[in-house]
Amino acid sequence: MTSEATADLAARCQPIELLVADVDGVMTDGAVVLDDRGVETKHFHVRDGLAFGLWHRAGKQAAILSGRRVAAVERRASELRIAHVLQGHDEKVAPFRSLIDRLGLAERQVCFVGDDLPDLPVLLSVGRRHVPPMPSPRSKTPPISSPARREGGALSARLSSSSSNLKGGGTI
Repeated sequence: MTSEATADLAARCQPIELLVADVDGVMTDGAVVLDDRGVETKHFHVRDGLAFGLWHRAGKQAAILSGRRVAAVERRASELRIAHVLQGHDEKVAPFRSLIDRLGLAERQVCFVGDDLPDLPVLLSVGRRHVPPMPSPRSKTPPISSPARREGGALSARLSSSSSNLKGGGTI
């Protein structure tokens, strides 16, 4: 199954070289969980490991672009072999453009997954885009692509649920 899944992913995403994901509401359920000492934790979905593993096996790169800065994101990115982790960016366009310039990529070679208003400028500029099925009401102007039935988190389930997600399904 792994080699077939890798081949399918590679065929569907052939023009895409970089997958960039927001964290809260995309790779997590969107909750901000603070312990008694004020340390923030995240609820990541285990299936993202398979999704990013298949993505990397297809020869593709991945990045995280988040408005918040949380140590748990660095750890999860390391586990998933995500080399580019950009945190603490309320305005995401400048760090996004800096990343793709550094990697020598064009916007059309990028798929961005985001769910809220700060993600919208990047969503509007990339070659492929995806919004989770339960994004913030602020980001629903207009709909982009959300064929799955799951809420935030479980990035792999959303991206694999419909071939239209990474083939440019839904436009703005």
